[in-house]
Amino acid sequence: MEPRELTDKVIFASRAEWDAFLDRASNHGAVKLHLVVDPALTTRVDQASGGFSHLQEMGVVKVYLLSKDLHLTTQPGHRNVFVLSTETTAPTELAARLLETAGHERRKAVVGFLPRHDVGCAAVLEDGGVFGKVDIETVPLHASPFAPDALVMPTSDFFHGCFGDLVGNGGHCGVVAEAMAWVCSIVGPCPAVHAVGSCAEQTAGLFNTDPASSSGTRLAPFEGAIVIDRTIDLVSPLCNQLTYGGMVDETWGADLGTALFGPDVVEGATVDKPTRVALYRGVGEPDAIYESLKDRNFAEAGPQLTQQARVLGASYDERHGASVTDLKKFVSKLGGLKAKHRSLETHLNVSTALLGNRSADAFTDLLELQLQIVSGGSPSSSLDAVLERIYRQEPLIPVLQLVCLMATVQLPLKPRDWDIVLTAFYQSYGYAHLATTARLCGTGLLRPAAGVLKVDPKADHAGGGAAVGVLPDFKFKAARKRFRLVQPTGGAGVHSQTEDELYHALFGYKPLLAAIVDRVVDVGGENEELRKCLAPHPVSCFPRAGAAPPTQITGNGIWLVVVLGGVTCAELAILRQLGKEKGRKYLFLTTDLCTAERLLRGAMRVD
Repeated sequence: MEPRELTDKVIFASRAEWDAFLDRASNHGAVKLHLVVDPALTTRVDQASGGFSHLQEMGVVKVYLLSKDLHLTTQPGHRNVFVLSTETTAPTELAARLLETAGHERRKAVVGFLPRHDVGCAAVLEDGGVFGKVDIETVPLHASPFAPDALVMPTSDFFHGCFGDLVGNGGHCGVVAEAMAWVCSIVGPCPAVHAVGSCAEQTAGLFNTDPASSSGTRLAPFEGAIVIDRTIDLVSPLCNQLTYGGMVDETWGADLGTALFGPDVVEGATVDKPTRVALYRGVGEPDAIYESLKDRNFAEAGPQLTQQARVLGASYDERHGASVTDLKKFVSKLGGLKAKHRSLETHLNVSTALLGNRSADAFTDLLELQLQIVSGGSPSSSLDAVLERIYRQEPLIPVLQLVCLMATVQLPLKPRDWDIVLTAFYQSYGYAHLATTARLCGTGLLRPAAGVLKVDPKADHAGGGAAVGVLPDFKFKAARKRFRLVQPTGGAGVHSQTEDELYHALFGYKPLLAAIVDRVVDVGGENEELRKCLAPHPVSCFPRAGAAPPTQITGNGIWLVVVLGGVTCAELAILRQLGKEKGRKYLFLTTDLCTAERLLRGAMRVD
């Protein structure tokens, strides 16, 4: 059994539940539907619905994107259905919009929230006089695939919403536990759940031990599940990724297996209107070229694409001097060749753009500085290099990325150094970022000398706040040595494969999160040595009630790995490689596909 087969099964289950949601909204076909979708959910809804033709079969007349300029009217025999994200939708504006469209009692609208029905938003709708005119539901899209072996939940704000508030927010953990139970109801139960981190422990405790059986024949169970907090490893996402898939995500953004490419990649696209290209098409075969490149160092893309072009050229040459029978065979596969041709052209342009943007000396200097910080080089030298970039007022995100990386690795940062860095940062980029640094301290991405202070969200606007708790200091230096996170010979050149494949994704650094997951699979969550190494973060094992012991489970060799707070493409690449070397397979479930820029911009939000 391959993870791709499990992912396909999840897709079919999602479509069945989505169809059931639309069927309830249309009163089993009695009324026609006008679907209004939050722009942040368009890709997820499109993937679940299987295209507009299927939506028409379910009674959808037209699809709209929710915007301030959108004006809807309710016709007799028609119904408006809103599919909204609780993370992006302003409930007050929504209440006013619903009052315009809901109209009479017989013409109720349906409001579906992702990831779940939000009590606070519902209270605002009630205050706005909307209750009784709308039906409020939770849209049953627990997780969607963005790779053949990876699922992502509609919880992009999980990191700052859970770790940035009081640690262990039960509401956020409950959403993940529901998604885990839903996946297991499709695939089968786990004999045990290993949890690494405080939020992971809460999620494992909320996880339903006996999920309801889905329709059809159930597959063999997982070998086990691992739930891990992003806060266990805040270093890896702050380092620039060097895998092809990671750099595509950092440069253009990857949303559920798609990327928005501009005119430098896709002909006809513009800067204002980029073209969305599918890298993973859901059920069936993904983009074969992207699949072969995504986990490799981006510098290897050129030679690989050259080889692919030769193979494709040889396929086209088959038509020369061919017989009628051979020509018929060639014509039958011509559609596939054209699709491969388009994909090859796209990735050649992507590779050219990446090499042009990332080959400059400035990028190499940035990677070397990151490796110097991570490997425990001279703190004073690292501090001087970071301060120089601040004084030159280089782009905000890369500078803030280095500040957070230095503060996280060199914990505890000396009070004097902390004051110097923050003073220079505020003077160069503005004191409006007082709130930004306060939020970063709340999540642990910035670590003052006294520990990670939790900030009262009510005091966010002032940039300060009362301490409501302290996150314990994690000894990264000990973990770096225990898991051999830094390549002994230092970082290899940007355009060459490192001696050890495990260090190729982050310029001579192996992601700690991947090393921990691999170690938990090796020894289990009850290993005392592992607990001491990861202290003060809790590590525990939750046997599943009613499940057979792990020694009596005949599984598929597949482990369910759940990352709370987001996972990077580089970490997925290393885990896939480790699994291949040790004969393991992973199905990943995460709250978000994260990069350094997304983590930092999440703290720069305007409330």
